[in-house]
Amino acid sequence: MSDFLLRVLRAWMGLPFRVAQLAFPKNRSKAEELVMVQACKAAERGSDHYFSFNMRPKSARSCRCPSGVHYDASDIAVVLQGPLDEADSFTVETARLYSSLYEDVAIIVSTWKDANPRVVEELDGMGVHVVASDYPENPGYGNINYQLASTKAGIDKAMSLGRRYVCKSRTDQRLYAPGAITYFKDLIDCNPVAEGSGPHGRIVCLTAEYAGMFTPFYVSDFLYFGKAEDMKRLFDLPLRKDHIDLPQNITRKQVASCMSCSESYIAYSYARKIDHACEPTVKDYLDFLAKNMVVVDRAQIGFYWHKYDRRYRDHSRHGFHHVGSDPQRYMSVNVNAFQWEEYLTGTMRLDDSVEAYASESLA
Repeated sequence: MSDFLLRVLRAWMGLPFRVAQLAFPKNRSKAEELVMVQACKAAERGSDHYFSFNMRPKSARSCRCPSGVHYDASDIAVVLQGPLDEADSFTVETARLYSSLYEDVAIIVSTWKDANPRVVEELDGMGVHVVASDYPENPGYGNINYQLASTKAGIDKAMSLGRRYVCKSRTDQRLYAPGAITYFKDLIDCNPVAEGSGPHGRIVCLTAEYAGMFTPFYVSDFLYFGKAEDMKRLFDLPLRKDHIDLPQNITRKQVASCMSCSESYIAYSYARKIDHACEPTVKDYLDFLAKNMVVVDRAQIGFYWHKYDRRYRDHSRHGFHHVGSDPQRYMSVNVNAFQWEEYLTGTMRLDDSVEAYASESLA
């Protein structure tokens, strides 16, 4: 559909919201909710799908937690890495939300020296630690070097503050669920790694998208949480200067062995560091997750990414359903929290067919 038609459609769809606001002049949120409910009901007529929606407050003051509920984060640092997201003051409001939810948490925004000084001053005034770095000379494929440089700078700052745990997130992402970040610490403490295995503890990671179960070592790089030493080890990687010539019909297994994306570069390199067998197979990948990581679901922690039109499609962003995809591509089969635990306990078993699928071309 052309941009012109999309603009016309957006203008037309805005009419019901303006009408509803006349019915609820003092409660705009109620009007918005009413229209969205009716829109879902209208879309379901004659459709093969059920529809629902999600409303997320833009500002921290609208995310209320009872005053009697306290989450102790005195040994945790949250690193928000990347360029400042100034739309709706997203980065500032995320820092403000975390400050209100977590007692004594250290919030670090690791960004670049060309960041807007007005926003930096606002963050400083909130008690946020702002780390401004120079850009790497070479961004690397997919800007991976920007992620590595800003994350490492943030982790170094967290360790200098004496924080034992580090949560790595992004300046354009937010966790709405109260207690999610302190919950990550509980997951690590309640699921220790085997003695003598190398790491100080497990690392919490996020569900991947797009048939993530069958793409070895494709661990989402949006979010990591771990003990500071393990997080430093995870991101202590050389900046990428190489150009990757990918096979014409690259398979899911080759995504790992070629380390052709930031997700596989970070996870596959970490597996090698801790002497995990690094065969690019589904079984070896799930063994790595079972022994060294904890997987959490996006919906479980209220994960939101303030970027791209896909933010409006929770079914796709959370990996539940991909409209129009071939069912034989298994795009919605990812490693989520309960599959991670069921593989760990032996409830879920895999046969050789999953390895055959991982060897098929992505094309």
